[in-house]
Amino acid sequence: MNWTGSLPLALLALDLSCRTQPSSACREFAAQVPWRLQALSEEAGLKLSGTVHGPPSGLRFVGTAFSREGTGEPLDYPIDSLRIAGDSISFRFAPLGIEIRGRCSTSSTVAITFSEPQPPFKPITGRGTLTR
Repeated sequence: MNWTGSLPLALLALDLSCRTQPSSACREFAAQVPWRLQALSEEAGLKLSGTVHGPPSGLRFVGTAFSREGTGEPLDYPIDSLRIAGDSISFRFAPLGIEIRGRCSTSSTVAITFSEPQPPFKPITGRGTLTR
């Protein structure tokens, strides 16, 4: 059997399979704080504005929730349930239960959606960004 013709192809395939995959834009999210969050629910008129900060083991969201009428409620809550998978990220502000889901387009920009439970009514939802 003559391996000389297929050896370069086999080595090329091995080289390509061993290369590291490009890193996810979300991979270092917790270590690259602070992140500025701006989001709006046009339907409900709710605006979230604030910062994600802290050490990776204890991230917090500090900011304000503004109502349609312009009144603001201060928010200062720990972040829990941080999940990063590829270019997707999700977390919640406890105890409010506001859930953030996003897609990292670069290492400094995340397009997000948010959902705030309002039992027995449907949740308030909106869109925004996280930026560094």
